[in-house]
Amino acid sequence: MPEATVCKSCASCMQPSGHHVRRDPRWQSSEWGVPVNQEDQVATLLSLALVPRALTKLGLDSTPEEEDAYFHCWKLIGHFMGIGPVLLPRDLDDGQQLWDAILERQVAPSEDGAALTKALVDYLKMRIPGTMIDGLAVTLMRELFSEAVAEAVGLEKTDWTRHLLVPMRWAFNLADEAQDQSTLAAKISAFLSRKLIEGLHASERGGNRVTFRIPQSLQDAWGVSSSAVTAR
Repeated sequence: MPEATVCKSCASCMQPSGHHVRRDPRWQSSEWGVPVNQEDQVATLLSLALVPRALTKLGLDSTPEEEDAYFHCWKLIGHFMGIGPVLLPRDLDDGQQLWDAILERQVAPSEDGAALTKALVDYLKMRIPGTMIDGLAVTLMRELFSEAVAEAVGLEKTDWTRHLLVPMRWAFNLADEAQDQSTLAAKISAFLSRKLIEGLHASERGGNRVTFRIPQSLQDAWGVSSSAVTAR
């Protein structure tokens, strides 16, 4: 769905801009290279693990059980990323508090952040058919960002598309409720989601191979046709 694409782009914008790392004297830089900043890693993790909470701003709600399961999945990913146990949040609320603390400590104007944000906005505008609603990408990003983050990364101001937020929330909420109440609606949503994944793979890339691959096990689980994941 469009809001999912924007959320992923928002996550990319909100990566911390860079830090000076105090090296452990036991770290062998000549052999192991520069260590990855643990705070940056956990911030990247939380920018994705907290997506269900962000989507409530667009009228998409999850049950507490769904939020906990989603968050637990990302905790496991964080473990395999090498994030230290003391930094992995215990639960969703703990994760939200850590995310807020990192933002308060790290958010500041950044030329690199502004350049990355502009590139992402330009990409999203390119993906939106026509030009009339190009501003919708920025409108959704500003809705999902805090004001401090939006200003720090130099996100442009919203245009007339901000007036679409109310009907969009209504439509998303209605679709969300329909999926919860109707097996048919859930099947239709699953079908459209599969088509979205297939479309991402089939997207024109100037004849180059796609830069990511969906494992065969997930292709089978999601019902994605093998022809759709063949690089064009």
